[in-house]
Amino acid sequence: MTSQNYTSDAIESRVTPGAGIGVFSKRQLEADEKLYQTNDEYFSVIYRRYWKEVCASCYNYDRGIDWKVKENNIGLAFCTEDCRNTFMSKLDDDMRVFLAKVEEYARKRKQVREIPDLEDDIIPDKRIIEESWNDSQHTLLDIVDVINSEKINKRQRKFINEIQAAGLQAYDEDSEADIDSIKNLTSYILTNIQSPSTVAQTLELSTTLEPYTLSRMLDQQVNHYLAIVTLLPPSLSRFALAAPSIAKILAVDRSNSFGIWSGSSDKASAQSEERSELLGSMLVPSLSRFNHSCSPTVSKSRYRKTWTFSTTNTVNKDSELFITYLGGDESMLKVEDRRQRLMNGWGFVCECSKCTKESNKSD
Repeated sequence: MTSQNYTSDAIESRVTPGAGIGVFSKRQLEADEKLYQTNDEYFSVIYRRYWKEVCASCYNYDRGIDWKVKENNIGLAFCTEDCRNTFMSKLDDDMRVFLAKVEEYARKRKQVREIPDLEDDIIPDKRIIEESWNDSQHTLLDIVDVINSEKINKRQRKFINEIQAAGLQAYDEDSEADIDSIKNLTSYILTNIQSPSTVAQTLELSTTLEPYTLSRMLDQQVNHYLAIVTLLPPSLSRFALAAPSIAKILAVDRSNSFGIWSGSSDKASAQSEERSELLGSMLVPSLSRFNHSCSPTVSKSRYRKTWTFSTTNTVNKDSELFITYLGGDESMLKVEDRRQRLMNGWGFVCECSKCTKESNKSD
């Protein structure tokens, strides 16, 4: 058995053979006790249509008003100069160059108009997904070799141009969705530069869902990732994640990410994700170590960029702690509806005490 401390005397995560990862109490916990708080241990993306309205540093959102403090060359906006300075201070010169190149590349996506014939598209299974990403690893290694060449020759330049052109190929009419994909994959690399431990924790998580509904989405993200790697400065090429690692993070992201909802920009709404507008998404490895129950013992709330976990009632020492994946509306749903949502979104049939009890009653 292994464990990871949450820098807290209250909780720890454990990997138990046959049961996966869970979070357990290290001592008796009182009701309404704050267990853990995090504001800088995750990947995130602000959707393209909202990038001017959401502070890239603290996630402040003010009813759709554009922030005036911007870094246009990297496609980010900030609510104050302090937030801009805080965010930019974490980037060295090469990181800034990389993000500027990604932004310039992403804007080219809007110029693509030709849409291919999609009638024969299929849903890829696990084997197809693994083969596709494993095959792309050879190309990825070739790209890194070119990046690190002292002088790029014509053949290498043609190779890079072809990779970048493939990443700009149109898969549907929603160019903003493709830009979101490019930015999300970029966040994986940037996080690996700034916080490799966050990437390592993410790769430890299990997932039960495949991240693609159609093969064109798989092709799209493989091509996006390879194109992004071509934009890395030589000094950062070592931070390009292996293709199988990207495949794993995408699968974890698909089944573990949480929405950045507009309501959680204001303290009055932070306790109840006011789902008026979905501004982006985030993957928080520490949050994903909690398993689900429709009778949660831990509440989760977000105010801007900060997540806070607190107990909902008294919990005995060495008990497993649970959050809800359903956003708080599980109390209003019947067992069949809860199970269907959890199957669709997270790929499992809920067997928590509440679901088991209600299911037995209906039988």
